[in-house]
Amino acid sequence: SKQKYEDLIKYLNKYQKALPDQKHQFDFYFGVAYFSLKKFEDALKYFKLSSEKLPGKSEYYMGHLARKQKKLKEAEAHYLKAYELLKDPEVISSLADLYYSDKKLEKAIKYYKKAISFKPKSYIDRYWLANIYFQKRQFKKSEELLKKVLEINPQFRKAYVGLYGI
Repeated sequence: SKQKYEDLIKYLNKYQKALPDQKHQFDFYFGVAYFSLKKFEDALKYFKLSSEKLPGKSEYYMGHLARKQKKLKEAEAHYLKAYELLKDPEVISSLADLYYSDKKLEKAIKYYKKAISFKPKSYIDRYWLANIYFQKRQFKKSEELLKKVLEINPQFRKAYVGLYGI
């Protein structure tokens, strides 16, 4: 909630002077708080400040920030750099989401498959991949993925809706 992030900023302001050796960590959390409050210029400022000591995490959030601002090429560059630094499968999922939202379906397929290979229990990546196959009228692939989604998470209602649509 908005109040939670405003409180976080107050907390960070209060404690950062007591822990000067943690400046980059505080800068990163300021960036997250401002990002969550949709104060994107402030968020970018703090992510840039934190990037010297926390380059991967900062790049990842700068990717989110660029994506929110519809700067898709910039988002892609930040995500690719973040993955290079972090080797975190969540970054691969974010890249897949970016390509999907930009209607680059072949790239999205590639990255969703890669994300699933790293995170076999990821039902959400499978769900979005199933959506792509549905759009491409590859209903059997879509159906198989949606059934697997429900094996992993039987409570995920959107998968039932997807199966009904097939």
